Amino acid sequence: MRIDLIRVSKSYGSRQVLAGIDASLVGPGFIAVRGPSGAGKTTLLSILAGQIEPTDGSFAMSGFSDRMSVDWIVQSAPILAHRTVSANIMLGPLSKGLDATSSMRVSLGAAHSLGIGHLMRKRGFSLSGGERQRVAVARSIACAGELVLADEPTAALDAHARGAVCDGLRAAVSSGSLVVVATHDEYVSARADLVITLQPAVHDVN
Repeated sequence: MRIDLIRVSKSYGSRQVLAGIDASLVGPGFIAVRGPSGAGKTTLLSILAGQIEPTDGSFAMSGFSDRMSVDWIVQSAPILAHRTVSANIMLGPLSKGLDATSSMRVSLGAAHSLGIGHLMRKRGFSLSGGERQRVAVARSIACAGELVLADEPTAALDAHARGAVCDGLRAAVSSGSLVVVATHDEYVSARADLVITLQPAVHDVN
């Protein structure tokens, strides 16, 4: 699977957010999009998800199935406070039509990849902030689609939790996903196969 960005630009009125992005994103793979706040990281993810159109340029997707699904992971994604960790994670695969047995199996795998397998019977309200974030990531990758987009998934997490989130995203890559992560985190970038660095008005691909 492959996404080719060809001179992709995005403006909101007179404010240009992205300017002439050229890049090839090849999956399965782990792509990090870096840059300061306001450089257009979330905007680029929204374009890849088909939520907004570029102002100029184009992008082409190849090698994806006709029924391609996109999974979003956002910072501080909510979980159900009075449901167990297991039930929260299972919402992901159940929403994609997996039966209960299969949903439990893939949910356990996702939980273990994120280091929260021991929390499956805990209720959401009893978890720390970092644990809740890992539950939200596990929910998205338990039955990850071909394209996984993550917006600052490690923000405000400690080193252990950051490592667990990266392990979970890597597990999605191993399952065949193209994972694109918007991040300020150098630790995340170091785990990526390709880093796209965005700067206001200057966009370089490394």
